[in-house]
Amino acid sequence: MSGVGLLDPNSVREDGLAYGTYYQNAYSPAYASFDADYACGYEAFFGYNNCFLPDRLFGAISNEQMNSWLADDTTTSWSEQIFADYDVTGEFGDVNGAPIGFAFNVEYQSQDYELTPSAGRLDDVQFGGDNAIDFIQGSTRFGGGDRQRWSVGVEFSVPLSDNLELGLASRTDNYDDDSSKVGGAVSNMANLAYRPNENLLLRASASQSFRAPDMHYIYAGESSAFSSGYDYVGCYVAQGPSGSGTAATAQACDTLYSFSGRQFNSGNKELVEEKGQNYSFGFVWQVAENLSVQWDAYQVVLEDAVRTESISSVIAQSGQCLYGQAFQTWYGSNINQASCTDIASRIVRGPVTDPLSGDTLPIGPLESVKVQPRNSAFLEYIGHDTFVRWTKETENLGDFRVTVSSSTTVRRNQKLDAESETFDLLEYYIYEPRSQQNVNVGWSRQDHSLNLFADRMGHMNIRQGLESNPHITYNLSYGYDYSPDIQLYAAVINVTDVMPQKDAYAGYPYYEGSYFSVMGRYARLGFNYRF
Repeated sequence: MSGVGLLDPNSVREDGLAYGTYYQNAYSPAYASFDADYACGYEAFFGYNNCFLPDRLFGAISNEQMNSWLADDTTTSWSEQIFADYDVTGEFGDVNGAPIGFAFNVEYQSQDYELTPSAGRLDDVQFGGDNAIDFIQGSTRFGGGDRQRWSVGVEFSVPLSDNLELGLASRTDNYDDDSSKVGGAVSNMANLAYRPNENLLLRASASQSFRAPDMHYIYAGESSAFSSGYDYVGCYVAQGPSGSGTAATAQACDTLYSFSGRQFNSGNKELVEEKGQNYSFGFVWQVAENLSVQWDAYQVVLEDAVRTESISSVIAQSGQCLYGQAFQTWYGSNINQASCTDIASRIVRGPVTDPLSGDTLPIGPLESVKVQPRNSAFLEYIGHDTFVRWTKETENLGDFRVTVSSSTTVRRNQKLDAESETFDLLEYYIYEPRSQQNVNVGWSRQDHSLNLFADRMGHMNIRQGLESNPHITYNLSYGYDYSPDIQLYAAVINVTDVMPQKDAYAGYPYYEGSYFSVMGRYARLGFNYRF
């Protein structure tokens, strides 16, 4: 039972209502304070009615009721893609005694998909069906659509001198107008390759990128699920400067204004393409006959990246529309400008009268919010990659090879929308790896091979401002070529039995499952057969 003293008959009021846990926190035990007989409703319990009907909450559930909650829950999916391309390569002309290389490409692509859930998963309130939705916790995601794309590209390789080569390329992509607002775009690329000597290559490139949104971002049907957030508008009205004044800023809102309700989602046919720029510089150095080093630095910038709005952003936009600059000052963060007519159509609030006490609320409780994908995000990746390779062939002892690779992210900047600040994910978010290194030591002789692989994931910010330690694992594998078509292998994964680093501030099982495995040490045996 969630109330206080409900096992005691005195804990149920004469009107059949019982006090809930908010009453317990303030006046525990509930049945010891009946002389006060505090009223149910908004005024007594900070915007939430603290009373409930015990018979409804704790009453018996019949078999008929249970069977009525069971329904088909299947989803069928179908997709089709037709792709055709034509390529021509060759040489023409002459620059400094060398021909100009060229490549020409034409592509056609047709895409079609459909996701169809069972009928009970569709929200009939939204789609005008005859029957109520069978799954009240929300409807499934569904949708479908098609689009066509034509692309034409051309590339040239121009020898500017004996040791300097220029590459130029251009490509145009055109999408049909019926599928979205993507339309067409031209992306260009240029690169330089310079060889000061036969052992060193210097290279640099600059290019533009173009990407149409994923089809489900465009064609997703309207669906719903239960979600949570904060009703900052309700808090502002009740506890902000124009209310009780107990919440001078949004950060001071009482937890009672947390929102748990319906979140509606749908596609957005107004999406346009994601655009980007890529820059890189690096070198390849053949240090010795059996030793080479490769290093590249890069910067990738993505603009108008598709991102689904958060409930908080839509609620904040509604507050700005209703109360203007005063709300934004109280809110304390930038709020993305939006059409107030559009925002008002995507937020549903309940009646301003408390259904149990009859109290008049300053604003109706938040019931549902509709979010959509938008071209709003900015992303920037800055980093560098290193690769070292050493090989040694012997006459009697076999062949040896060692490779070392490292990838380091220097910055990972993100700007969620036009009004928000740019921040570095590596500093502001948890569990964002800064670097990863791999070392592979291999040996092979005739039909036998042996490899030791080491993987190191660099430190990350974790909860409570702490920092994780580097995570290092080792794998050992052996292979035997039994015949040209059959290969046998055995491997020990995580040889040193390294377990995930504990994060005491995370929920069970107290580690970050997206990056770490809890498997520990284990072995694999198998074979590959080529037909």
